[in-house]
Amino acid sequence: VLSCQPSQNAVGYQLLMGPDPYDMEYLISDTPNPPENVISIFPCETTYWTIKARDQYGSTIYADPICVKVADPAKLIPNPFGPDYLDLIGYELVWKKRISQTEFEYCFRMKVKNMSFHAASKISVELSSTPDNISVLNDKVLFGPLPFGQEVLSEDTFTVRIDHSMAANETDLVWQISGEHEPYLAGDIDYDFAVGLTDIEIFAGNWLGSYLHDGLEGYWALGDTAGSIIGNLSGNGSDGILVGTPEYADGVAGKALLFDGIDDYMAVDNFSITGNEFTFVVWMKGSGPLY
Repeated sequence: VLSCQPSQNAVGYQLLMGPDPYDMEYLISDTPNPPENVISIFPCETTYWTIKARDQYGSTIYADPICVKVADPAKLIPNPFGPDYLDLIGYELVWKKRISQTEFEYCFRMKVKNMSFHAASKISVELSSTPDNISVLNDKVLFGPLPFGQEVLSEDTFTVRIDHSMAANETDLVWQISGEHEPYLAGDIDYDFAVGLTDIEIFAGNWLGSYLHDGLEGYWALGDTAGSIIGNLSGNGSDGILVGTPEYADGVAGKALLFDGIDDYMAVDNFSITGNEFTFVVWMKGSGPLY
């Protein structure tokens, strides 16, 4: 517990942390009485903390910063982008709609985690820039109560249109997060948050629009020489969409694709089957000479 003795003239106390005594950028709490937070997460491996007290006229005074060295790195706040009060965890798909052969619309809820030490509320999150192949149709989501340390889904959704004829580049989606809430001030929480496309779960095939088929559902030969759309030779639609930067190469018979094992894969629509059994066959080459 990091706290101080009460001051006779103080009407508010802020517990601040930072990487050095002259950079106390993390607001941990803002209370009318001395803080009583049990601190288990620190923003830096070497963290300085101080108390900023204010009186009823707005005058403030700081205590001399004190250094705390964290023995367990797991206790650090994991995002190094400045005063991170919210951490973007991911997205939950609400619906998907095909617009053309290569364009899809996706509707999502955003999930964030409150990385501060107390609750917040009335947070708005807005997309401020996107990669070239993503168009924003509805770019803002709202969060109500955000208990400290908890993961929360947005109350409403945002919608984007993605053109899969273009390779998913590494240009970031950039979010602007702002809020009107207590105990934060609006200026304390505004910042840009970047998320790489490879972190967005929509490309994992987590899509709606199930349908039933018997027999051969999909045959993706991977025998093309270029392009990011892999045709389904079974005739059932559900063309594959290459994600990442897989490379075309020579296979045992015809062409093949090289996947890096990190963020390269082919995404296809979900589907439902009749019965309890299905078969999945793939030819692949590992590190040895055999297939």
